[in-house]
Amino acid sequence: MSGETGLKGFRKNLMSSWFFEFFGYGSIAVASYLALYFERVGYTRFEIGVLMASSPLAVILSAPLLGRLADFVSSRSNLLFLMGILAAGFSWMLCANFGFTLDFLIAFAMFSFIMSSIPIGESAMLSSPLIGEHRFNKVRLMGTVGFAMISLLTGYLVTHGFILLFFLLSLNAVVMALAGWRLPNARSEKIVVEESFIRTMLKNWNLRSFFVLSFFQMMTMGYHFSFFPIYANHVFHDERVLGYLILIQTLAEIPVLLTLPLLRRRFPMRVLGIMISLGFSTRWFLTSFFFQGIAAFFIQLLHGLGVVPLAFLSMMEINRTIPVQMASRSQTFYWSVLNSGQIIGSVVGGAVVQNTSLRTGYLLATLISTSALIMFIGLCRGKDKEKRVN
Repeated sequence: MSGETGLKGFRKNLMSSWFFEFFGYGSIAVASYLALYFERVGYTRFEIGVLMASSPLAVILSAPLLGRLADFVSSRSNLLFLMGILAAGFSWMLCANFGFTLDFLIAFAMFSFIMSSIPIGESAMLSSPLIGEHRFNKVRLMGTVGFAMISLLTGYLVTHGFILLFFLLSLNAVVMALAGWRLPNARSEKIVVEESFIRTMLKNWNLRSFFVLSFFQMMTMGYHFSFFPIYANHVFHDERVLGYLILIQTLAEIPVLLTLPLLRRRFPMRVLGIMISLGFSTRWFLTSFFFQGIAAFFIQLLHGLGVVPLAFLSMMEINRTIPVQMASRSQTFYWSVLNSGQIIGSVVGGAVVQNTSLRTGYLLATLISTSALIMFIGLCRGKDKEKRVN
């Protein structure tokens, strides 16, 4: 009987985790189309960059606070449910178009709850003995599938009216709230003297170097997230093509997620970091000069060597390094690092393309990615010198 109960509990947690990832990342997919809505209602490119930067800004300011709260509340699941419902409410408010200032504040509130829910939920999965590291890559795969399928659906729906965009955004948030309510609520009863979680993470060389790499590479993703829908729409003049482009880039994550645990065992973190950085630089360069026709779809495949393996490796390293008592705030802190870079890329990118072109933004992204690669190699050599001295 106990075995049957345990199997039932495992299935419940696994299904909840799948739904949470599917609709959590699906919410991000829908939100990426907001740039088209903001352009349609008349905002300038700089204003669009600022509005889209409300997402990473929300993670920087809100995620650490909500992550710390999640580590202390008795029920992390109830907190995730409340956050999802609030996100759904704010998404409907955003479609009323109250003007730049109020739209920014509403978007900030909405993204605070959507973007903070995901690392809190994923830290619960990683901390749970039923999911843990050995199953997390397959659970995270549902996030990729959700992003791909919902991106495609959103691209179709926005051709019939932007009100459907906000309906889909709120629906994703509600389902994410219900799934979050049923996630495993792992807690450690062991009492420990808590060292600063940031100090604990920074003692790990792999985490230090990947934090630096993540920050600069996410600057380029910040520009891409904000302006790729507009760039692609100007090239193809069809929102449905944008949906297919996002579908292709998302499907490119699947083989990477399936093979990443094996690659992590076969190669050191530095080698994987260099491979990922080369993927970033190559993608932005090709997007600058060859993004048209069938070539655009092949370029999108380079997304597989991008933010997903970078974040996945960092999250797994955090899970190995940080005690469970500090899991949520540690994962949300890493998301804050990612989004600090993203907000700079979005705002600065918006300022650059305001008076130049969207292609210039991708050329700047190429330069930043290549500089991040050189910096990462320099950090690797610094570690080798430190080892020889010791």
